[in-house]
Amino acid sequence: MTCCKFAVFFNPILSGEWPGNPPLIPLLNREPLMAKPQAPKGYIPVNVDGDVEVYIYQPTDPRIKAPSWYIYYYYNQKIYRNSLKTKNQKAAHQRARETAEKLNAGQGTLLHQVRANRGATFAHLVERTLAEYPKWTDTTRIRIEAQMKIVVDFFGKDRPVQQITTPVIQEFLGWLRAHGGRRHKDPKSGQLAGTGCSDQTYNRYKSYLSTIFKFGIRCGYNTINPVEQIEAAPVVIETYEGFHEEELERLLAHCPPHTRLIATMLADTGMRHREELGAMTRAWVHFDEVPFPRIVIPGEAAKNRVSRTIRMTKRVEALLKEIMDHGLVFDVRTDTNDNGGGKVREYRCPARHRLVPYTSIRKSLSSAGKRAALGHVRPHDLRHTFVTRLLDLAVPIEQVNYLAGHKSMSMTKRYDHAHEERYGGAIEALDNVAKRNSAEVIAAARWKQV
Repeated sequence: MTCCKFAVFFNPILSGEWPGNPPLIPLLNREPLMAKPQAPKGYIPVNVDGDVEVYIYQPTDPRIKAPSWYIYYYYNQKIYRNSLKTKNQKAAHQRARETAEKLNAGQGTLLHQVRANRGATFAHLVERTLAEYPKWTDTTRIRIEAQMKIVVDFFGKDRPVQQITTPVIQEFLGWLRAHGGRRHKDPKSGQLAGTGCSDQTYNRYKSYLSTIFKFGIRCGYNTINPVEQIEAAPVVIETYEGFHEEELERLLAHCPPHTRLIATMLADTGMRHREELGAMTRAWVHFDEVPFPRIVIPGEAAKNRVSRTIRMTKRVEALLKEIMDHGLVFDVRTDTNDNGGGKVREYRCPARHRLVPYTSIRKSLSSAGKRAALGHVRPHDLRHTFVTRLLDLAVPIEQVNYLAGHKSMSMTKRYDHAHEERYGGAIEALDNVAKRNSAEVIAAARWKQV
């Protein structure tokens, strides 16, 4: 017979199996909770509504003549002590109060992440924003990257993000106002120098910097946006106007063949040249769709990341069918003048998977505009032309807003100028109402009453 040294007894109360008793939760798996410690004597409390109690104190080491103030608080079962980097009690109290407000607002994790990223540079934040910020298109990133190189060079590549304050931003914007903008060759020194930037450029840099610092707050690089306190420069709202039908026909007549193709597509669809027309593939084109053939621009190619549908004109439909069925080849001269000079290269449609691959037509379009007595013409002026032509044809502005893919109605209204030719019909409509409502009938009735 085997002897047992230990006996196991069944206790129905502890096991929770006694009739009428609920099962008990095992206590062995619970982690012991750390009791909230009391702040040492002599610590000065920072009065803020919330569960997290924050204190400030100065070390009592006699070897230190003028010690800095420190912050003390208990958060997530941990005690934190950090220097406030100031010897002034009033400034220390203010900084501790800001920390207490963030802790009690649930931003403790972000606050500690910011403290861990204390040495992160502004150049690194710019690089990460360009790579991860979701609302910028590829074209916008290319433009901002070039502009941020100027900012990084001014701040310095090794400057931490948390050292860039509002006065530092103001110093940069002041330099941009005086020495930014397009560079011209100084006749005396022979070096390139900026002549100052416009109000629009000033506000554009301010907007980009604000976006970068807001993204930095989300990622734990900084806790405040130093650009918020800087006012934007007053700017007169621009109004746009493209070419009217007769002017467009005159411009197209002076364009070389490949420029005429691209200009026609831009003026009839309102597409942006590089990111929309230059990126168009066969998957965007739908000839057999009901009720009309259309081009569907996906959201990733659109400027505002919203997909839009464009109905094809007969002219655009014929050009796209010719490109997709047979292809088009153009001989392009690098010299845009009419003297036949310059090198010759081929421009093919389609090329790989792009139906109308992007190629710069800035010089050839500008030269054509001057020959047509229209002055300097940019490719984006043809997008303005698309909107202007629709408004000239009395298309309701809501429909124009949808067809142009504008994010807001205010942008479309910048094109809607009060031309007499466009709005003269409004008064004529009043004259064409029933005779009983006409001014002559009303005047005659009054004379009879007298």
